[in-house]
Amino acid sequence: MPASSTIPNCVQVRLLWALGTNGAVNVLNAVAPGGFVVNQSTANTLGAAIKGAYTTNWAPRNNTTVALVRVGLRDRRVPNGTEFLDQGAAAAGTNATDVLLPVQDAFLITLRTAFSGKSFRGRIYLPGLTEAENIGGGNANTTTETSALAFITGIQSAMTASTLTLGVASRGADAAVAILTTTHQDGSTTDKTLYRIRDKSAQINAVTVVQSRNLAIETQRRRNNGRGPVPTVFNPGTELHVA
Repeated sequence: MPASSTIPNCVQVRLLWALGTNGAVNVLNAVAPGGFVVNQSTANTLGAAIKGAYTTNWAPRNNTTVALVRVGLRDRRVPNGTEFLDQGAAAAGTNATDVLLPVQDAFLITLRTAFSGKSFRGRIYLPGLTEAENIGGGNANTTTETSALAFITGIQSAMTASTLTLGVASRGADAAVAILTTTHQDGSTTDKTLYRIRDKSAQINAVTVVQSRNLAIETQRRRNNGRGPVPTVFNPGTELHVA
């Protein structure tokens, strides 16, 4: 039986952005306590709190054409959990300065847990920077860094108020062995193990450190380069996952 797509104690939180006529998505995960219910009411409560954190902290770094349109909540503890999108009004950026191009430019925040290894670290690419955030040389100013860290801290507080904890999710994987078989001219064969993958259980671990490693403006390396429909007409086939 293949590894399960579910993750124990995990709910998914998506931030759906409109970047003018483009769309972007941050995919976050949270540790959920036993008995936590994923429904429209919890999505509305969490969405309102996260949008409030956005307005206070990250909106001043975003042009007025940028908006956090929806916050989605999905139960990863069960297969094929329904995603509930908050029903509150979109929260728009408040900076009149032109948007920094190309549209896939973003400020990177690193999430760390108590464990080492890439499956225990996360990244959040915060979109919608204005030209005022760029101080030259491909770097953002320190105000941008402060705002980004404060926004993620605000998301953590919003989750805490809903009994959730920001975390990094690791999907499960089956054990696998890749073997190269060479058939010689005399008919004999030789096997060589190319690589071996151990099975891994799906899990989520709480974030212990929210970090800005440098001031460099990063880009999201995706096939559509950050372009896609805005969340009001979202098409899962063309959405951009930026975290």
